[in-house]
Amino acid sequence: MNRLQELGLSGNALEGSIPDSLYQLVRMSNLYLEMNALSGPILTSINNPTNLRELYLNSNNFSSGIPLALCELKNLIWLYLQDNFFTGELPSDVGNLVVVDKMDFFVNQLSGELPVSLSRLQMLEYLNLSKNSFDGNIAEQLDHILNLDTVYLSHNKLYGEMPKSLELQHIQVSTKADVYSYGILLLEVFTTRNPTNERLDGDFTLRQWVAESFPLAI
Repeated sequence: MNRLQELGLSGNALEGSIPDSLYQLVRMSNLYLEMNALSGPILTSINNPTNLRELYLNSNNFSSGIPLALCELKNLIWLYLQDNFFTGELPSDVGNLVVVDKMDFFVNQLSGELPVSLSRLQMLEYLNLSKNSFDGNIAEQLDHILNLDTVYLSHNKLYGEMPKSLELQHIQVSTKADVYSYGILLLEVFTTRNPTNERLDGDFTLRQWVAESFPLAI
């Protein structure tokens, strides 16, 4: 097990906390635990697998704060924590995830101002902060993220004008009811797959993804 690099347990009925032994898989690069009934906090030893690139913990019952240790995973490119019960603020060191491409915190209980270090995430293309309790000025932290093409901010307490740098890039910004994100969440639940998977690159479309999941219904 010490050589394990990828583990997929999504779409099961796993309960309880993540076992300590899982945090000791130091060669792990892809960990998929989404759509289970896992709970409890994420331990600080989440930083043990330093080569972790894809972390899917969405659609569980995780609670407590997001540990600062998560921000030490400097090879992380996909971080999915949506549909849980995380509380507190986004870690102030989130800007250390310098190669992260997609981050999703949709439907949690996060609050506070967005950390200034967000502006350091120059590789970030997709950010979903919808349905939390974030507050503060929207412009200060999202400005200067040059690669952003999709941002969801609905159902928070943010205020201020949209950063000019985002407007000029024709960003898909939603500050109202985010029906799209909710629809994607439903698709994940029913198909046990995530539409941001690299399989959707090229000619493999979202419709084909659904058709493959429900071959008798589409």
